[in-house]
Formats: sequence, structure tokens, C-alpha cells
Amino acid sequence: MALTQQIRRAATVIDKLEKQARGGAKLHQKRRRLGVLQAKLEQIRADQKAGRVRLCFGSRKLFRAQFALTQNGYASHAEWKADWQARRDAQFFVLGSKDETAGNQSCQASVEDDGTLTLKLRLPDALAAEGRYITIPGVRFAYGHEDIVAALLSSQRVQFQTKDGKPAYRRTGTAISYRFLSRRQGLAGVRQHGRPRTGTNDAPPVRGDRRGHQYGPSGDVGDRLLGQPGPYAAD
Repeated sequence: MALTQQIRRAATVIDKLEKQARGGAKLHQKRRRLGVLQAKLEQIRADQKAGRVRLCFGSRKLFRAQFALTQNGYASHAEWKADWQARRDAQFFVLGSKDETAGNQSCQASVEDDGTLTLKLRLPDALAAEGRYITIPGVRFAYGHEDIVAALLSSQRVQFQTKDGKPAYRRTGTAISYRFLSRRQGLAGVRQHGRPRTGTNDAPPVRGDRRGHQYGPSGDVGDRLLGQPGPYAAD
């Protein structure tokens, strides 16, 4: 819900409560909430007017931890900085499109004879010294693998006629987006457009996060993708 809508809704609730009773803890908390929302909106408008953009890759919580190292479990600023750099480089996202081959322009999966998937990831120019693509073979998901295969097979080139009667072609299918994450417990996964995130790799899941996603070991795929040590994940 947009911030302005939240403010209008809070003001409406306060108006109703004021008509019912002047005092009360609930009315007090609603007024406090309205004040917080209005202050946030004023800050956003001030940032827009000044041309200021507030972004923090790595999370504000971890960034602020450097100012209280001991309380946050760090023995030195260098130890904090290592965590900070690892968090900032921990993921990348490849957006899918139904108009592209295999549902994605930059990361395309193909179905092999044994049912596994082979990912072909296009690298940015800065990382393409030894080639423009990385190929990741033998990908299989313990959960939702059939759904991903069905989405891939739905991609096809369709012929149609223009208004002038000339033949033309377009691509139809399902958008498939990929997010590659650096985690201690890794997996390789994808997300279909309009569908929930699916599955893990072949290994049994060993843990889950608070959103209910489960993870298992992922081998060295992430090492090749992000160039950092440790197993990596994608969901």
C-alpha cells in the first residue's frame, strides 16, 4: 500500500475513534502511527526535492553495526568490513520475460535427455574476458522440477500476419527469473513469473529460512558465478 494511502486510512480510523471516545490507548497509538507516516512522507518529499537517493546494499542494520562493534559481536572493524563486503556481493537477479527464448534473455535453461537442466548464463562485459557465457550442467530441483520443465517447454516461436498481410514471428512462453544467492547452505533454483519460488537442488534440504524456503548443498556453481568462496544459492 502506498504511503499516502496509509496516511489517509490512518486519518479515517482516527476520525472514527475520536467520535466514539476522546481518550483511550488505541486512539493514542493511532495518532502516533499517523505522525510516523507523515514524517516519513515529508522525508521522502525532501529527498526528491534535493535529488537524494537512499540506498544501502548490504542492509542498514549491518552498516550501522560498525559503530557498535562489540555489541554486534565484532572484534575489529576489519572483521565487520569482511562481513559487509560479503553481504554486498551476496546475490544477483536475472529478470525473465515471456518474449525471450526459455523465458529469459540472460540466463537460459535447456532440458537434457536425462531430465536435468543446463543453465547458460550470460556474463557482463567486465567478467567476459574468457568468454561471454558460463554453462552450468546437471541442474535438478527436488521440488517443482516438473513445473520448471513445463514452463521451459511452453516457450515457442509463433508465426502470425501483420495488418499488411505479411508473415511475422514472435516468441510466447513463460517468464522465468533467476536469483543467485551466496549462503552457507546453498541451492540452485528459479522463479516462474506468477508462481511461488520452487525447490532446492538434488541434495536433501538441510535448513529453511523464516520465509519457508529450504536449502541444500550446491557445490561449486556459486564459486564460478560470483568468484567468492563457499556454496551459493539461487531461488
